[in-house]
Amino acid sequence: MEGKIITFDGLPAAVAEILARLGNIEASMSNTGAMQRQAETPSFVSRTQVCEMLGISTATLHNWINSGRVQAYHIGGRTLFKASEIDSAVKPVNVHVNTGKEAL
Repeated sequence: MEGKIITFDGLPAAVAEILARLGNIEASMSNTGAMQRQAETPSFVSRTQVCEMLGISTATLHNWINSGRVQAYHIGGRTLFKASEIDSAVKPVNVHVNTGKEAL
């Protein structure tokens, strides 16, 4: 439609094309907004799921909550955790492997 001259007779078709393009743009923007909202919405996991993920007991998880190592959220009478924060709470450990070939 770009660069075309629209006559009076072609006006209804041009308007229909414009409306169709606007509909496509609106649908595209709506999908993008839904994806952004989904990406912004944190994923929550339960106590049981956290314990299973990390291989720890509920007592250990309770200690971690009290010490501030992990943050718990009370939502509708349930204790939940943000999955991203649980991932962040797990820290890598540098392990030195003794090969027996080091100088004394």
